[in-house]
Amino acid sequence: MPQEKTQTKKAAVSKARAEKIAAAKRKRRTVTLVILSLFLTFYIAVSLVITAGVLISFNSVRSKVLFGVRTVKYNSSNRETVVTSASAKESNFGYGLYISADDLDKLCGFSFAGDKEKLTVIIPGSGDYMECYSGSSVVMINGTRIRLSQPVLNISGKFYFPVILAEEYLTGLKIEYSENDKLCRISLENGEETVLGFRFKQTVSPSKIKQPD
Repeated sequence: MPQEKTQTKKAAVSKARAEKIAAAKRKRRTVTLVILSLFLTFYIAVSLVITAGVLISFNSVRSKVLFGVRTVKYNSSNRETVVTSASAKESNFGYGLYISADDLDKLCGFSFAGDKEKLTVIIPGSGDYMECYSGSSVVMINGTRIRLSQPVLNISGKFYFPVILAEEYLTGLKIEYSENDKLCRISLENGEETVLGFRFKQTVSPSKIKQPD
């Protein structure tokens, strides 16, 4: 009898210890799950804030002044003839002031080839050409890599060039800003007799820039 009582007592102690250990494990699991939940919640919140910041940055124009873009030619009487005109809403994107490839083509008579990822711009008669990539600030002008301060964009299947590209690298264009009507006016320097071409303002070593795929 005493031996049976002893064994029963030991069994009870072992069971109590097992239950205590199991309870401790459950508590640790609960604490771990709470910590993981808090961490994931914090991570998701931070990710949402960063994403919202990127979207706001992209959809807001950095410049304080919004300009529309107008491209113009001159007729034989040397009077201005509007070729295209885009409102500030159509010309300003998150990175600054842009002009569509179509509008620039109407003014300059460029030739285009490519798809939604890559566009090649050719200046007829000069042999000059430019290759650009959607979403990239790297362009190839006559085979030389150039880094722009703003990327080339493709929006709804239409390419847009930052106006600064025309200002810094295209010859033969006259670009004026009117504060009165908030208009960026792009015209041929010498009317329809203008000779267009690409020039280099600055270049970078090809080894420092990865060409987009």
